[in-house]
Amino acid sequence: WLNLTIPVVEGKQYRVGSVDVEGAEVLPKEFVKNFFNLQEGEIYNESKITKGLEKLREIYGSRGYIQFTGFPIKRPVPDKDVVDVTINLNEDKQYFINRIEFEGNTTTRDKVIRRELWLNEQDVMNMEMLKASIRRINQLGYFRPIEQPEIMPVEGEENKLDIVLKLTEQNRNQFTFGGGVSGLEGTFINLGFSTSNFLGRGETASFNIQTGSRTQNVQIALTEPWFLDKPITAGFDVFKRTLKLPQFTRRDTGASLIFGIPIKRF
Repeated sequence: WLNLTIPVVEGKQYRVGSVDVEGAEVLPKEFVKNFFNLQEGEIYNESKITKGLEKLREIYGSRGYIQFTGFPIKRPVPDKDVVDVTINLNEDKQYFINRIEFEGNTTTRDKVIRRELWLNEQDVMNMEMLKASIRRINQLGYFRPIEQPEIMPVEGEENKLDIVLKLTEQNRNQFTFGGGVSGLEGTFINLGFSTSNFLGRGETASFNIQTGSRTQNVQIALTEPWFLDKPITAGFDVFKRTLKLPQFTRRDTGASLIFGIPIKRF
């Protein structure tokens, strides 16, 4: 057995003295200070610095300053348990998007992916919008989740970036085949096909046929999530059913229409 003793030297407890910001040119100094919530006289809390810098990184990243960095400079006041804090910022330059490209979409059409983006080429590089766009693409279910986009500087350009999203397509098609015996419908076989990415156009489609000694059923459904290239869902579902019995023959023909509009971005 081994007894382990860990010595801890706590040192003095410091309180916040003055708080200042250096290097802030894009955003006002007083605005930046609010993210750290450091009040003079309170006990110094390092986690407030960490959370404040993380929030600032998101804000600067949404304005194209993706190389933003920041760190605190702590200066203890002699003969006092007080520390003056200066938040030093390096904003760097603002970046813009040159090209957005996709790799690996051998079936899915380019516009099906591009319409899910909240960024356009030549826009200010917005990291938060890029994250949201990747989330929307992942929610389609056509590809394996995108881990990390490739962001590369453009040769010969000082502040332009190319974005490459590497995709791995997943099979969204389903074929079904079966048969059976029913007291009402007699013997029958059925064949079905469904997909959520019909012909790589992002459409949901299904085709079902059932035939047998007493039944003849056909159903076709198609839904377009971006009707007329607008975020409007439109579709139809048509069917024809025939049931032949000794006493009578029943025939049903019908259709339904589908329409929807988004009420939120997600």
